Amino acid sequence: MNTKWTNDLSLGYARAQQALSCIYTVGFYLDEYELDNPESIVITMNDPRMRAIHPSKYIVRSVGARRESMLTAAWNAPELFRTGVIRAHAFPLRPTGKETWEVLLAVKFPVPVSGEAGEESESDFGGVLRKGPRVEYRFNRRVTVRPLEKSEKVEPDFTYVERVELAPGEYELTVVMDRVDGSGRHVDRVNVVVPKVPKKELFVAGPTLGRPVGDDLVVLAESDDSRDDRRAGSESFTPLLVQYIEEPRDLIFLSDACLVGSEKAVRRARQAGIEVRRRLNDEQGMELATISALPLDLEGLGKVRCQAVVDVLPSSVLTDGDFVFEASVGRESGAVGFSVELD
Repeated sequence: MNTKWTNDLSLGYARAQQALSCIYTVGFYLDEYELDNPESIVITMNDPRMRAIHPSKYIVRSVGARRESMLTAAWNAPELFRTGVIRAHAFPLRPTGKETWEVLLAVKFPVPVSGEAGEESESDFGGVLRKGPRVEYRFNRRVTVRPLEKSEKVEPDFTYVERVELAPGEYELTVVMDRVDGSGRHVDRVNVVVPKVPKKELFVAGPTLGRPVGDDLVVLAESDDSRDDRRAGSESFTPLLVQYIEEPRDLIFLSDACLVGSEKAVRRARQAGIEVRRRLNDEQGMELATISALPLDLEGLGKVRCQAVVDVLPSSVLTDGDFVFEASVGRESGAVGFSVELD
């Protein structure tokens, strides 16, 4: 006997429609209820051929509970809240020991300002730094902005900067920002690599690209207590979380020439006549500018000796294009790339 198979789905579709036609939705209204208090649900059917599928409990959530639930979702499923509004990054600055680095954590997002003088705009934000399943560091803050006079809606950038000490390894930094008025929450998650500390040889830490704070709102964390945070001055350094410049601003490059070793190794390096060199290249590697070399002058006590170097590229010399700033000491070098697109 030959059996013929077909792809006719009409029978199955008809059965599915028939099954759906026998489904009813039951709802109810509450005249009185207590917020955030779970209540049980029991539905019984008089017809034994019917059954009710329903949750066992219901809860009417308060505004605070709904906000807490959404924040939990943002932490656990950050991809659903990644909007590009908030950005986070971590910059290894310089070694603090044979197995540790000073790392700069930075968080940036706009803060809405509008309304009458003194009217508050509040945003909560926090971050968790993990190494595998282990939480290495966390922070929580609230930023409150009040216009001094009646203001049309503007959104100046707010940047939060904190220094932490980390061992070499791979980390994951997750940052969540939530508007207190419930207008939105945003997430950024980045991978951070803290390198091993080279031993007994000169090396370059950085360069780290940044700019003067100017009129922007930048807060520097001084301790775990938010009351110790302070606003950065207009000439202070703030890192660029996106290495893309679209307005004329002076650029600052922080570099460190370092050596982790004995006093004898430090003395040999000082006597070798080594210099710290920096230069600006275009994207093809052609040298555009060379900055005067500095004689090596390592400072500090103990096993870690570094020489901090700060270079400023004036906004007046910026042109459109892709660039690389390079710092070198002996045969070792470090580089940071950036793009400029001015109106």
